[in-house]
Amino acid sequence: REAARLLETGRTEAALAAYRGALRSDPGSAEALAGAVECLRELGQWDAAVELAKQSLNSRPNDAEANLLVAELLLAAGRPAYLAEPYLQGASRAQPTDTALRRR
Repeated sequence: REAARLLETGRTEAALAAYRGALRSDPGSAEALAGAVECLRELGQWDAAVELAKQSLNSRPNDAEANLLVAELLLAAGRPAYLAEPYLQGASRAQPTDTALRRR
């Protein structure tokens, strides 16, 4: 909760540190992972954001949202579209797990 508040108030580096601490305590925390990825994205640390997002696929390889996030990050980082294609295919094969993904 504190990390989210820090991010909302523009203290991105402090929020990233808090999210990383949460991930050390609970490596499987989807909330902490998403928050850390968002911080890295805001800081322009695209490679780190992509790698962290890919880590989420280790535990949920068929998760549509996780696959879509990796694809979006790759494209936003200016990577060639062919690198994002496997993740887009993974997202299209999976069932969306929440309404946010269905709205994308």
